[in-house]
Amino acid sequence: MPPVMRLFSGPFLAAGRRALIALVAGLGLAGCPIESDRPLEPAGVDDPRLQGTWLAITEDGRAFFHIFRASEARAGSIELALVAFEADGTGESSRYAGHLSEVEGERFASMQGPFPGATAEGPYTLVNYRFAADGALELRLLSEAAVHDAIAAGRLTAEPDSDGTPGDRITDSPARIRAFLAAADPATLYEKPLRLTPVGPQP
Repeated sequence: MPPVMRLFSGPFLAAGRRALIALVAGLGLAGCPIESDRPLEPAGVDDPRLQGTWLAITEDGRAFFHIFRASEARAGSIELALVAFEADGTGESSRYAGHLSEVEGERFASMQGPFPGATAEGPYTLVNYRFAADGALELRLLSEAAVHDAIAAGRLTAEPDSDGTPGDRITDSPARIRAFLAAADPATLYEKPLRLTPVGPQP
């Protein structure tokens, strides 16, 4: 299982599902990544505060998030090189790419990966991020319950699971996804955050 999926799948319950960043959390983040056929638009929000190396530590291991903007990349583009270690010292590395957007003052990353292997057609994982007062970076996945409620109410469309219940892959347009995020209650929109601390001086 790709390391980012384990970071964003609570006690590793989402075995077999593809990770897309879950920027990119047992390592701290509840829930399973909600996938989307389309990214958030428009892209182009630059945020230099993200750039640098960040560390997540839990009882299951630790992970280093190296976040940067590739040279000659378009505005708002980011890349993530993830190095994740298990408690027994084994580890894996993977790479993800995406762009940043803003909705009603909230910042989001629309991420694809891991590369090589992922395609430019998607899917994407939508990750909300914010900076705490102490300088930590907090990553939050969309709540499965909030997304499923929106699907049931007709505010979003998604690919159903094999049993006909609401799935975790949104098939809606970027405009409708944006409208859902703008109208949702922030108190119930997100899962528990994954907290990252900066490693050394940031760029």
